[in-house]
Amino acid sequence: MKRTLWQNLRVCPKGNPGNTIDDAAIAVENGKIAWIGARGLAA
Repeated sequence: MKRTLWQNLRVCPKGNPGNTIDDAAIAVENGKIAWIGARGLAA
């Protein structure tokens, strides 16, 4: 199982620029997004 964690991102997970996460992370497992959220919750 390959896992990757992208950190220090600014993401707009719902497509609304008014609803961005400024210090975000994205967890990817086997080439698919498994989780998107605030970086402090990624630990």
